[in-house]
Amino acid sequence: MGFGTSDKPMIDYAIQTWVDFLGEFLRRKKVTDFTLMGESLGGWISAQYTIQALDGIAADPAFALPKPSKLVLCDAAGRHDTMAKTFGPKAAGAEAPPPSASLAGQKALLGAVFHDPRWSSGPAALKRGFAWSLSKGDAWTIHSVYTNPGLLNETVDGKLKDITIPTLVVWGADDGLLPPADGQFFAEGIPGSRLVTIPDSGHAPMIETPQAFLAAVESFL
Repeated sequence: MGFGTSDKPMIDYAIQTWVDFLGEFLRRKKVTDFTLMGESLGGWISAQYTIQALDGIAADPAFALPKPSKLVLCDAAGRHDTMAKTFGPKAAGAEAPPPSASLAGQKALLGAVFHDPRWSSGPAALKRGFAWSLSKGDAWTIHSVYTNPGLLNETVDGKLKDITIPTLVVWGADDGLLPPADGQFFAEGIPGSRLVTIPDSGHAPMIETPQAFLAAVESFL
């Protein structure tokens, strides 16, 4: 909700918003046996969802979260120290990043997401990225998330030990948005989890290095 072709209500988006939304979706669909997989922001949501589902945390017993059987986290957000650099107070005089819905913003974003410059350089790549950004219509969601310091209260530090289902952590070795050290953070915090680092891959290995990503995930599943 809030991204892509989904509805985009003008609400105060939070990780808990998406956790509750996902729980209701699974209840409505009567899903009982499933693997939960999330990348980047989706990884943060998936980790928080799993923690709450396994701990029985819900606003009311009627809204108990269906429990996943396995978890895959790929270049996941949610570590406090890293998120504080994004959502915390900005240093005085710090230069503001270019708007995401601009050619300059796309150049900065694509350069951070992809390791291979062929994905992010040249007029054709920037034009595609700019058109894609405009077509999504999710600028308000992105603005709401990036300007919400309350998200720092929803980081997963100290809670990862509560994830007791089989978990795979996948990370691009050259992630320019979320450092590989965060992959180690998740793998060390989740008991019995396995970390796979994919060489020559940035923040989205399922796009940039799909064969290596699928090899890691398929063997786990």
